[in-house]
Amino acid sequence: MKIAIVHDWFTTYAGGEKVVEALCELWPQADIFTLVYNAERYQNTIIARHKVTTSFIDRFPWGKKLFRHYFAFYPLAVEQFDLRGYDVVVSSSAGFSHGVITDPGQLHVCYKYTPMRYAWSGDQE
Repeated sequence: MKIAIVHDWFTTYAGGEKVVEALCELWPQADIFTLVYNAERYQNTIIARHKVTTSFIDRFPWGKKLFRHYFAFYPLAVEQFDLRGYDVVVSSSAGFSHGVITDPGQLHVCYKYTPMRYAWSGDQE
């Protein structure tokens, strides 16, 4: 069975990222899709052992640091992931990852967190 894990972003290591690591332990062959991936912060982690595909936001100027300024692009970026060929898609989302486009025959399971904290608190970190 081919599994895709979709997560909003990997810029800090917090609770959502720990959940993704647990998913990676369940499915060690799963591929990961994310808007932004700061590989330096994830060296020597379970996540780093997986194939990680990023969105076009990751390649924007200062995309890894100022990705929150590209908020308007999140839905489009998530919809651009090509998940054809995966039997199961698991999204880990506080923001937009649950909006991935799947085929009718694919099982999509979403682990949904509370809304992105910075959207309602103004906290930028």
